[in-house]
Amino acid sequence: MNVLVLTTMIPFLHGRAEELTNHLIRHMKLQGVNAEAMRLPFKGCPAERLLDEMFIFKSLKLFNVDRVISLGFPAYLVPFHTRVCWIMASHPQSYDYVEELDMLGKREPRARSIKDAVIRNDIRSFRSSKRLFASSKAVQSRMRRHYDVAPDILVPPLCDPERFTSLGDDGYILAAGRVDGKRRHSLLIDAMRLLPPSAKLIIAGRPDSPAEARRLQEQVRAAGLEGRVTLDLRALPRAELAGLVGRARAVVCATADGDLADGDELVMEALEASKPLITTADAGDLCNVVLNDRTGILSESTAEGLAESMAKLLGSSSEAAEMGAAGHEMWCSLKIDWSTTIERLLT
Repeated sequence: MNVLVLTTMIPFLHGRAEELTNHLIRHMKLQGVNAEAMRLPFKGCPAERLLDEMFIFKSLKLFNVDRVISLGFPAYLVPFHTRVCWIMASHPQSYDYVEELDMLGKREPRARSIKDAVIRNDIRSFRSSKRLFASSKAVQSRMRRHYDVAPDILVPPLCDPERFTSLGDDGYILAAGRVDGKRRHSLLIDAMRLLPPSAKLIIAGRPDSPAEARRLQEQVRAAGLEGRVTLDLRALPRAELAGLVGRARAVVCATADGDLADGDELVMEALEASKPLITTADAGDLCNVVLNDRTGILSESTAEGLAESMAKLLGSSSEAAEMGAAGHEMWCSLKIDWSTTIERLLT
């Protein structure tokens, strides 16, 4: 079977969407599938260009292909009789442009006709697809709201699960990944003020802006936590990140309305590495994998609640290890892995 993964690109930009495409191809080849990617240049702004861009994608013809896996807008507009659409949180999607066009419509009369064309073409593509998947409940909900379609949920697996394993316990709490306001790192720093001097927290990842980095650095200095809170604010190589996860006592993810498929991969990395998780009761999809006092702790979204949860795991390495093992077992049972994912995409 010749499988073509169809996606879009902006030259010289590389992120999670590109990583996912690369690893999807790699894992299909490992399973004996003849697969390759076709990346088509696309830039969706200004929104007024969308009609021209959609026409280009709809005009393409594919040959020598048995199955097409389209990873988002407008790649799924390329016609093919066995096309499977997998709509990703990590890609800009048509509903993003629809919402932008809603705002533009208040001052740009043409925006309404562009929005209608986007929705009309999307519905036609979705209904003509062999299978339709969404990468998360959040994506599924937005597709239902805008297009009245009901895709199945197919969460993208970790790109490199083999990296993440337990390497022991160095006794610190880890918060890694995106560093932005949504992930409430400042709340974790406030929680550290309520913990004994032996408590250690590492915040690691690339900040959204220099201002966000300065804000956290100033907060740590003002609280007198320089020796207890480590800020490693950069894009970490995957091997280095895996080492931090593997040696942590526990992993904390305080994202409001979190999404495994969009920026909160740390949760999957922790479960792969048999580490217990701390998250908050308002963490959305993340609450589905953090079973309170079994695979981790569901905390109140306050400094006091997070401090109490962190103290519990910092105070008992054996309890943390038991929760981590239970979390790994639960994660494996969910089968969010490449073998299952590829089977669903190709069935």
